[in-house]
Amino acid sequence: MSPSPSRHNPRFVLQCLWIASMLVTASALQTVTMNDSTVNVVRSPAAQFQHNRTVYFLGGGASWIEYDIADWTTTDRGADALPFQMTGYVAGFNRNWYTQIGSIAYFEWGDDIIRGVDLSSLHDLTAPYDTALATRPLSGGPRGCLASREDTQQIFVSGGTPSLTNTYDAKNPSPVQVYNILTDTWEVGVPDLQQYRREHACVVHPGTRELFVIGGYNRKAGYIDTIERIQTDDIASQSWSFNSPNLPAGLIRAFAVYNPVDDNILTISGTVLGIGYSDWILAIDPYTSSVSQVGTLNSAVNPSAVMVNHLQYTGVFVFPAADNGVWQRVDITDPPTSKGPTEDPTTAEPSTVEPSTADPTSAEPSTAEPSTAEPSTVEPS
Repeated sequence: MSPSPSRHNPRFVLQCLWIASMLVTASALQTVTMNDSTVNVVRSPAAQFQHNRTVYFLGGGASWIEYDIADWTTTDRGADALPFQMTGYVAGFNRNWYTQIGSIAYFEWGDDIIRGVDLSSLHDLTAPYDTALATRPLSGGPRGCLASREDTQQIFVSGGTPSLTNTYDAKNPSPVQVYNILTDTWEVGVPDLQQYRREHACVVHPGTRELFVIGGYNRKAGYIDTIERIQTDDIASQSWSFNSPNLPAGLIRAFAVYNPVDDNILTISGTVLGIGYSDWILAIDPYTSSVSQVGTLNSAVNPSAVMVNHLQYTGVFVFPAADNGVWQRVDITDPPTSKGPTEDPTTAEPSTVEPSTADPTSAEPSTAEPSTAEPSTVEPS
């Protein structure tokens, strides 16, 4: 196992300088820390969805919390309110196992079964809740990523491992599976990723219709700084390509969302080797391929997130992976006058300086395998 990088190691210093040179802010986004004890302290949701004026914080068991975007109020329906279970954060599990098409929330918790729940009928307690939709033909385990395309009603499952202890062999380095909702079929012949990865971020850009797979980890490369992209029209006949430039550093457990205001992809937070949880908000431009920092979180976290786009407001709600952080709101447009249960945002723009290289907090993972902590970059025997 390789030791943690030292601040006095010239290679590490060069890496920090390289990160700083890559993080050129295009237009800073405002981050607000939400002062809401229901979400911040009581429990951390497994997944977040939006339908009309309501943001749903679901899971971590059967927990159900709602946030009304119109009047900025929170309703806690209880820790056991859902008629189904959604697992919460488990050490080493990627949290990118949910996506949404229209009013339907799709999710998985690493058991290879895609589930769906209609948010529009969630309040109808007499509605059937047989959430299981389809079982993946190839096991992907708990460390992959789920993305979707609304116009074609498709779900894209990328990367992962069959279990916490096993990895795919060289003949099947990192599979991509596509579920067609309308026909209830799995597409065959979809090309594998060029680089095996798990604990990565993923999202489909609706303009270019490309699936982006961002960062991640594998035992050979360690923390991955590459971005792969593929056209999803007739995906079986397409091929993956690497985006240029790469991320500013290898990044695992980040979260990606489509930003409809700037027509780009936002990559939220994640973990950087030697730094720990990052506070980065990175923008990937699918048309120019540029990667730039456009803001910072107030608190660096292992994130899950949801893009909120309703009532002339657009922003990202960001949550910590466990009950050890705070809920943050990244405003892309100006929020309504009534901000509800929030702290007053600072008037200064987010800092655009390089991420701090100060010693990370005790919450920073070590450099061990990421099942319980940060991965090592040592190639397995």
